[in-house]
Amino acid sequence: MAKKNDVSRLPEGVTEEKLKQLITKHGQVYPIRQVDGDKVYRGLFRKPALSDMSAAASLGNDQIAAGKLVYESCKLAVDPGVEDNDEVLLAFIKGVNKLFRSLEAEVGEPFGVAQ
Repeated sequence: MAKKNDVSRLPEGVTEEKLKQLITKHGQVYPIRQVDGDKVYRGLFRKPALSDMSAAASLGNDQIAAGKLVYESCKLAVDPGVEDNDEVLLAFIKGVNKLFRSLEAEVGEPFGVAQ
């Protein structure tokens, strides 16, 4: 079993030092991994901000373009070949979009209303 900070979890060319720099700059850095046959692809991403999601929504109904915009905005490092294989790229796009959680808020009764 790989350790949490195992370098083999990092995209090609990313060192532990580079990872530390990315964490310092972006806070949490999320690894995304996709296996296609015997090839493993890895990437590092920051969590999408509301502004990223808003920009993607402005593209209308083109979900692929919207997803790719969020992917490009949040991408910190990816293995070579990720963007050369449409199926792998789509898997990464879906993964990045999963990082933005939509939470539910509880709405109470209004204050100042006579009952």
